[in-house]
Amino acid sequence: MGSSAMMDFLASTIIFGVLMFTIGRVQVNLNSTMYYNTYNYMTQNFALELSKTVEHDFHKIGFNVSNPKIDTAEIDKIRFKYYILNDATMRTVSYELGALDTTSENPDDRILYRTENGATVAHAIGVTEFDIRYYNKSLTEMTAPITGSNRDSIHAVQVRFRVESHAPIILPDATQYISVFWEKLIYPRNLGNLQ
Repeated sequence: MGSSAMMDFLASTIIFGVLMFTIGRVQVNLNSTMYYNTYNYMTQNFALELSKTVEHDFHKIGFNVSNPKIDTAEIDKIRFKYYILNDATMRTVSYELGALDTTSENPDDRILYRTENGATVAHAIGVTEFDIRYYNKSLTEMTAPITGSNRDSIHAVQVRFRVESHAPIILPDATQYISVFWEKLIYPRNLGNLQ
């Protein structure tokens, strides 16, 4: 083999190595992006479903029920009643932020419990924050926990939560959890606002 052929062979080997390294980096970036998009989609769906459930329940607080319409009013726990006419059922619903979710890789994940008439559903969907604020008729925040007849002064409820991905997203320049924050001030019609 001549020196020219040896140089050609060496140059083609180097070019092939650089090409393989580039293809490998592109594949790693594609996998990271796909992983990120999948967890982003899942986290947003969990947050969307939770927000729909919260809005559905909280707008009905106190419907066709006499006081107290809200039995428990704490920062991370609420228990309230409403009556559904079409099936003649009194509903007692509570939300409570529970213990850490040990099945998740995210060290901040907690379990959110929703209980309706004694049947509890544990939502292990990546909730890392869940808090409730209470407001009186003049929209002044009330200090929780609210007890006794003071619960009858609640006219609006602000719900805030954060949902994060169960596993971290490892990107070339960072490691992070996908996070969705949701917040809404809800004016339940039956707490005296729109009657």
